Amino acid sequence: MATRTGSAGRSAAVAVRDPLRGLGQFYRMAADVAVGVVRTRFQIQEFLEQSWMIARVSIVPTVLVAVPFTVGTSTDRRSSTPPPPGRSR
Repeated sequence: MATRTGSAGRSAAVAVRDPLRGLGQFYRMAADVAVGVVRTRFQIQEFLEQSWMIARVSIVPTVLVAVPFTVGTSTDRRSSTPPPPGRSR
């Protein structure tokens, strides 16, 4: 019996080979990262500088939004609560 290898056979092989090649490249990259983590020295100075930069950049906008929001919420709450019995507004 003769087997037919036409364009359909090649396209099926390519359809299987390309995703497997990508998966293999992913695992190769993951292995390279794992080896790099073990071999290289952890850069504590760089970590601290980056952490401080992110904290500094995010704290100021948080405070600038939180203060007016808190003031607005507290004044809104005061106006929506009913007065105690026996007192008028």
